[in-house]
Amino acid sequence: MERSRKVLLIAMIIFVGSFFLPAIWLSHATPSTLEGYWCAYVTIASPWTHDGLRDLSSGPVQYVAILLSGWINPLFLITMVLCQREKTRKFGRTLRTVVLFLLPACWVVFRLEHVYPFVGYFVWTGAMLVALFSNSISARRDKQEQVASAGSAAG
Repeated sequence: MERSRKVLLIAMIIFVGSFFLPAIWLSHATPSTLEGYWCAYVTIASPWTHDGLRDLSSGPVQYVAILLSGWINPLFLITMVLCQREKTRKFGRTLRTVVLFLLPACWVVFRLEHVYPFVGYFVWTGAMLVALFSNSISARRDKQEQVASAGSAAG
């Protein structure tokens, strides 16, 4: 298995595992943390509920931030599939940029909901970044190794 595939596989395993880690810390509630799977579910489902749609008029920024946060995971998975296929790789790279631009929506939600990111959020974000750029990371490392081996062969 080539290096970029190994990096991608490890990143995806960590991505999935991050959903079972505490993702947010609620300083004002008990229990004080909530797992990533709960956050993912709430952000994808709540904008479409009756209460969520009602919040659109009272807090449009909060509504849009939650809506965009909810789309990160499905769009990330779609992007990863598209990046692996030769025919759709270019479109996948475009979606990769969209995923990156959606990440700050989480920060808006944290601020408006008065919660703080916790370990699961950072693991989740890191795993997505590594997965999204696994080909670039591996290609750069391979190039560094080639330069190093060429230098040692010349000396």
